[in-house]
Amino acid sequence: MNWKSELDPVIKDYLNNLLKEVAEYKKAYSKAKDISRAQIWVALALLYRKITVLEATINEIKDKLFNETEKDKLEKTLKKY
Repeated sequence: MNWKSELDPVIKDYLNNLLKEVAEYKKAYSKAKDISRAQIWVALALLYRKITVLEATINEIKDKLFNETEKDKLEKTLKKY
């Protein structure tokens, strides 16, 4: 049985979208000794890039919305989660 068929449809959709993005780098990771491991590293790098962009965007929004005291309070609150 295909393990993907057991996934929640939303997660399955996310996985398929990520795999499409990763496939853009197939020329590079297909040269690796362990192709599947290299493919995972590419996926992780793509996800890390997305996280970094989101963090930068959040910081820009915080800078525009809050003064320093408010930002410090917000940072402390966010660190709790």
